[in-house]
Amino acid sequence: MTIAPAGGVTTGGQVILSGKHDGIYLYLARILRPLWDSKLVGEHRVSSSKVVMKSRIDDELKWFMEQLSTLLSFLQSSTQYMASLSNDGYLPNAGRLMTSNHIDEATKKKCLGEAVAKEKQSLQQLMLLVNSCLEILGLWNIVCDHQFEVVCAALTEAQVAQLKSCTLRSLLSSGNEQIFSAMINGIIQQYLGDNACTDVISNKLRETCPSLYSLDDAKCSKANELLLSLGGIATAPERSALLFDALNLYKEVSPHLNLQEVCESLSNARYYDGVLDICLTTANKRDPQNIALHYYKHGEPSDDQTGYNMYTARLDCYNYVLDTLKFLLSTSYNTNVMSPSVPSKPGPPNKQTNSVLTISEAEHYTESLYNLAIKSNDELFHVRLYEWMVNNELTDKLLQVSSPYLEDYLRRSATSGTPDFQFQSLEVLWRYYEKNKNYSSAAGILNILADKPSVSLDLLQRIEYLCRAVMNAKSASFRVDKMDGDLLHELEEKLDVAKVQVLVLESLRRLQQNYRSQQIDTAISKLNSKLMDVTTLYGEYAEEFDLAECRLSILHCAGHYDSVLIESLWTAIIDKEFELTEAQSRDNKMIVVQNKVICLGKKFGTNDKFFPLSYIIKDMELRSLESGYDVNWVANTMKLSQIPLLQLLQSYDNLYKAKDPCWRNHGGQFHLLMVIASLLDSFLSQPHSLSAYERSRFIATADGLVSGYLVELQSSTIANPQAQSTAKKLREVQSRLQRAYS
Repeated sequence: MTIAPAGGVTTGGQVILSGKHDGIYLYLARILRPLWDSKLVGEHRVSSSKVVMKSRIDDELKWFMEQLSTLLSFLQSSTQYMASLSNDGYLPNAGRLMTSNHIDEATKKKCLGEAVAKEKQSLQQLMLLVNSCLEILGLWNIVCDHQFEVVCAALTEAQVAQLKSCTLRSLLSSGNEQIFSAMINGIIQQYLGDNACTDVISNKLRETCPSLYSLDDAKCSKANELLLSLGGIATAPERSALLFDALNLYKEVSPHLNLQEVCESLSNARYYDGVLDICLTTANKRDPQNIALHYYKHGEPSDDQTGYNMYTARLDCYNYVLDTLKFLLSTSYNTNVMSPSVPSKPGPPNKQTNSVLTISEAEHYTESLYNLAIKSNDELFHVRLYEWMVNNELTDKLLQVSSPYLEDYLRRSATSGTPDFQFQSLEVLWRYYEKNKNYSSAAGILNILADKPSVSLDLLQRIEYLCRAVMNAKSASFRVDKMDGDLLHELEEKLDVAKVQVLVLESLRRLQQNYRSQQIDTAISKLNSKLMDVTTLYGEYAEEFDLAECRLSILHCAGHYDSVLIESLWTAIIDKEFELTEAQSRDNKMIVVQNKVICLGKKFGTNDKFFPLSYIIKDMELRSLESGYDVNWVANTMKLSQIPLLQLLQSYDNLYKAKDPCWRNHGGQFHLLMVIASLLDSFLSQPHSLSAYERSRFIATADGLVSGYLVELQSSTIANPQAQSTAKKLREVQSRLQRAYS
C-alpha cells in the first residue's frame, strides 16, 4: 500500500515527494547543466612569452544569472505554497491520501506530516543552493568587469592552479573561501592603488555576494582606504576625523581582525591611541566573559584549557599595545627612528610612513598613550602593563599610579566621612557600576539608597531609586546567576509595596483636605520619610484611617486571600464613592462610581480573588434598582473594566439561577434577565468585537442560556406582564443569535 499525497511514504518508509518539488529540481538542473562540471577558466596566449587567465563563461554569465534570479524570486514569492507546508501537513493540489484499513488516521497524519517536513526542508536547501550559485556567478561577473586577467595576476601560484581546474560544482563545495577572498582583494586593491573610493565597489559586492564579501570585509576595506588617504590631508581636524572613522570601522569588525596589520596601519598613521583602543576592544570581544581574569586569579591551573586559551588571546592583544609603547619609549631616547613601516599587504605605502618621529614627538605620544592606558578598566591589561613597566625599569612611573580603579576609592568613601558625604559617594558609586555594566552591584547600592534614613529624601525619590535598582537587576539577571535573580525578586516586591505606600500617602493627603488633624499630619510625615512593610502599612495606616481601597491593595500585594474581608472592602469602597457624591446629581453619581470600579477593575480584574465579579455585580445592581439607574449601567461598567464578555454573561447567569430572595422586592429576577438581553443585544450590534472562535463560543453559550430562560418564563407569562415583556425581548435576541450562529 502507498501513501502519496504531498510527499507521502511507502510502507517501507521511503519518502515520495510532490511533483511540484521534483519539477523545481529538474528546472534548476537544466539551468546549471552547462556549468556544473565544465571548467570555468582557460589560458589565453597574448604573446609568445605571455599567457594570461581567461574566463570561459563571461559571455553567458548574464543569461545564467537571469535564469537563477527568476527561479529564486519564484521560490521566495511563493509564500502561499511554502506556508502550506506548515499547515497540518497538507499541500494543495498534490494528490490525495489513499485509505487503508491497516493504517489508522493518526498514523496517516503522522506519516504525512513527516513527509511534508522533509519536502519543506528539501526546498529550503534548494533555495540556499540557488542563492549560492547566484553569489558565485555574481562575483565572477564583477571579476570579469574588472579585467579577469588583471585580478588573477594578484593570486598566488597555488590559487591560480586551483582556479584553472575549478567548476561550478567545485566552487560550491567548502574550502574555497581563500580563493574567493583573494579575488575580492584583487578587485579592492585596484581601487586602493588608484586612490579611488571603495564605497561603490564594496556596496556592489555586498549586494551581489554578501556571504562571500561580508559587512566586516567592507568595513575593513573602507578603514584601509581612509588610512591611505591621510597622506593628502594637511589639516589636523580632518586627519583626526578620518582616523576616528577608521578606528570605529575596525572596532565594529573586531574580534575577527588581523590585529597585527591593523596596528601597523594605525602606527604608520601615528594614531597610537587608536592602537590601544582597538587592542583592548578586541581583547574584550575575544573574551567577553573575562574568563582570562578568572584563570589568572586562580593561579593559571594547567587543567583549565578554556581559561588558558582566553588568557593567551588577551595577552596577544595586549602585546601589540606594549610593543607600541616600547617603540615610542625607545624612540624618545634616540633620534632619527622611524615608525614601523614594513607593509603587510599590497598597495602604495602611506606617505606618513616616510616622516621621522622627533624626540619631543615620541615623548608626547608615549605620555599620551601611557595616560590613556592607565585609565583603562581592564584589570588583566593593568596586570600585564605593570609587569611590562617593571621589566623595562619603569617602577618610578608605576608608583605614581595612585589608584587604578575608581571602584576601590568609592567603596572606601561610601563607608567613611559624614552621612551627607557617604550619601554622595553612594550616588557616584551606583552610577559607576551602571556605566561599567556591573548591574548587580548598582542595584545593591540603589537598594541601600532607597532605605537610607534621610529627611531630605521623600517617598517618590526612594521609588525612583527602587525603579532604577529593578532596571539594573533585570539587566544583571540576563547575564549572571541565581543570586541576581533573587535580588531582582526582592527589589520588585519592595517596589510593589512602595507603590502601595504611595497610594496610602495620597489617600491620607486627600483625607487631610477635609479633616485636619495632628494624627494625619504625623502619619503623612512618616510615610514620606522612609519605606515601610505591608504589615505596618495595613495595621498602622490603612486600617487605622479606614482606607478600604488601600487595604484591598495591600491584601493584593501581599497575596493574602480572605473572601469575606475582600467582599466587605468592596462594599466599603462603593459605599464611600456614593457617600462622596451624595450631594451630586444622579448622572454624576453614576459616572463617579463607575469610574472608580473601572479603575479598580483594570487593576484587579485579572485576579478574581480580589475582584469578586459576581459579588460586585450583585451589590451594584441592587443599588441600581433602588436608585432607578439605567438597566445597562452595571454591565457597561464591567465591560469598560475589560471583563471578558463570556465571563460577564456567566456571572449574570449565576446570579439569576441563585434565586437570591434579595431580588424579589424590586422585580430583580426579571431585571437580571433584561440586563442579560441587553448584554446580548449589545454584542449582536458589534459581533466582530470578539474573535471568530470566541464569537462562536459566546453565541452557542448564550443561545443555550436564553432557551432555558424562556422555558422557565413560560409558566409565568400569562399572569405577569413583566414576564411577558422579558420573554418577548429574549425571543427577539434568541432569533438574532440563531441567525448569527447559522
